[in-house]
Amino acid sequence: MPARRNFGDDLKGTPAWPEPLEKRRTIVLAEAGSGKSSELDYQRFDLRQADKLEFKATVRDVADAGLEASLVPTDRARFAQWRADPDTPCWLSVDSVDEAKDQGHHFGAACRKLADAIAGLKERVHLSRAAIPIGIRRRGAQ
Repeated sequence: MPARRNFGDDLKGTPAWPEPLEKRRTIVLAEAGSGKSSELDYQRFDLRQADKLEFKATVRDVADAGLEASLVPTDRARFAQWRADPDTPCWLSVDSVDEAKDQGHHFGAACRKLADAIAGLKERVHLSRAAIPIGIRRRGAQ
């Protein structure tokens, strides 16, 4: 079984990473500061080692500038190559949902811009998103 790096035994009974990564949409829910971002980075590293196309963006940057503009320059070129290849899947991590809300960025705007960026290609995108469950966010805000 692959290492769960930051989450360890806390995830007993849940699928190991290769299974969720093969799904089209995956949401990682955990408390703020629990390592969601680091875990997604580890998974992106493993995907890259396996010669799979992976990209990372933040909710804040996608809401502000759109998906392609939020990618680092080398990833923008790789993203354009991916769009042009009708048979290649990609893995996209969208992170920092809690920080984006705290800074007044709207998740809905990020979703619309993300949908625009992958319009007609969504069946080739494996999307992972990190978030804090609503109940935990409310409890922490009190």
